[in-house]
Amino acid sequence: MSAGPSNLPEQALELAGEPVTVPPKPREEAARLFAKLAEKFGLDPLVTEHLTEVEGLESLEDFGNFLTTPDQAEARVIDKVKALDKRGLQASRLRQAWEACREAKGAGDLRKKRGADETDLDGLLPDAELSELRDGFHRRYKLSFAAAVEPSDLLVSRVFKELSRRMLQIHDVYKTRT
Repeated sequence: MSAGPSNLPEQALELAGEPVTVPPKPREEAARLFAKLAEKFGLDPLVTEHLTEVEGLESLEDFGNFLTTPDQAEARVIDKVKALDKRGLQASRLRQAWEACREAKGAGDLRKKRGADETDLDGLLPDAELSELRDGFHRRYKLSFAAAVEPSDLLVSRVFKELSRRMLQIHDVYKTRT
């Protein structure tokens, strides 16, 4: 077994009998990402260098999970960086960056859970909107269908999103999953 970029042993993966290897993430990409984070929050380059080089963080998700509470910013990062000026200010900015990463991840997860992600065509619409569509159909056509015949919420959501974005596609009824 060879060691990957994060010094973890590489696991052997096989797909249909063929070995699959995950390409390593280049360190330059992590450095650029954390440089943008430093620019946005006014972090010292020594702090971001410590996060990428010493701690080995490669993504903002890694950074969001690196600390469990904002109080750990000083003990886990700031105190370990030598020759850093304005330690209190840097700790405050690191906590702000960490909070922003955590909030962004939480908001993204919530959007995906609710189906409100604009790019997600396969997500469900909120229950209130599905009920409103069902009631509007009944008011207009005076029809009710049995549960076995009525289209699924997933299909209704998909077609509604395609219509609202003017991206309606032709779907084969026999290949529809539900």
